[in-house]
Amino acid sequence: MELVAVHLQTEAVSRSSGEEKDLFGRSSYNRYYYATFLCVRGLLRRLNAEWADLPHAAYPELLRGKVKKALQKGRASAQKTGDADVVRACNRACSAVLSLAKLMTESSATRVTADYYPEVPIQFSGVDRFSLRSVDITTAHSWLTEAQTYTMAIEEAWNQINA
Repeated sequence: MELVAVHLQTEAVSRSSGEEKDLFGRSSYNRYYYATFLCVRGLLRRLNAEWADLPHAAYPELLRGKVKKALQKGRASAQKTGDADVVRACNRACSAVLSLAKLMTESSATRVTADYYPEVPIQFSGVDRFSLRSVDITTAHSWLTEAQTYTMAIEEAWNQINA
């Protein structure tokens, strides 16, 4: 999915028609979001298979709610047994859960704008940069990498507390 997003981003800046630039630019935001979404869905599926079929909008609340609570419970158990490594992993994961929920909320809002509000134009600046509602394409390009970093921290702690 990210490969398609990069291609669409490149196409957006290479087009001469303003309308085509806008269309390809919007589509690149969409694909960057879906690459990120699929990464997070994969994590949630590995944590609890029932979570994989939830709607996109439910992900941030699930992360801030059930996932964080389970990590906090695991951290409390690790504190009682004196397992400092698990406590540290849970601390990192609790922070990652909040960051991932925020990332999902913000990236989803940008994707919704790209998909459903064509009257909000893509703003091109310089040779190869553009933005949508002040979200630079470079930011969208980083969503997946950020999500992967957060999901690794969450899954590492989850696996330790559920071993």
